[in-house]
Amino acid sequence: MTLTGEYLRQENIFENFGPFYPQTTPTTESYYIQGDYHFNNRFKGYTRYDALFLNKDDRNGKHYPPHIPRSTAFTKGYMIGLQWNPSSQWMAQAEYHRFNGTALLSFADNSDRFAAKQHWNVFTLQLSYRF
Repeated sequence: MTLTGEYLRQENIFENFGPFYPQTTPTTESYYIQGDYHFNNRFKGYTRYDALFLNKDDRNGKHYPPHIPRSTAFTKGYMIGLQWNPSSQWMAQAEYHRFNGTALLSFADNSDRFAAKQHWNVFTLQLSYRF
């Protein structure tokens, strides 16, 4: 079994973004903790909890202006996954993620901030070949 975690605290300065985005200097905080369990040489299961707060002093977006959804202030999520290595060259993975908040989403790709749902899921499959 393996247990891994990380913590990040980052000071930010935002200025000159126009009248709808006043100058601000928030401190971003994020962390995760992940546990891996090797069932045998070919199968591994893992789970993770992670959190991101764009402003550690406003973790739920309560002080955000009304034109910005509160859910853009944070993302909290958990994940469960399984990895299978049928040979030394091949690897297959499946993961399920459940998120609360939209701070992780790129608004270049999701320009309507109010269309993004606060609670959302991701299911991923990956097949890799090593050479």
